Amino acid sequence: MSLDAALGELNARLKAGGHRCSVEQRKASLVLRATLVDRSDPSTKRRQRISLGLPATFASLADAEDQAHLLSRRSEEHTSELQSHSFI
Repeated sequence: MSLDAALGELNARLKAGGHRCSVEQRKASLVLRATLVDRSDPSTKRRQRISLGLPATFASLADAEDQAHLLSRRSEEHTSELQSHSFI
């Protein structure tokens, strides 16, 4: 199995699990790609890449998947925190 195929399977698992991010290969590294709140304008969101500092190898895929789960959890916590402080 190629690394591209393994990344495809990993991203399919993330999508099936309801995680709103994906893992990509950029040159010889793995990155997370997700829509996140823009740091310069918190009222908007934009698609961003987050460097994981992991080489693009089969051995790194499990770590990348763990980081994707962590990002999803933190994003959900942040969203629920913002909703609880909404001005209705």
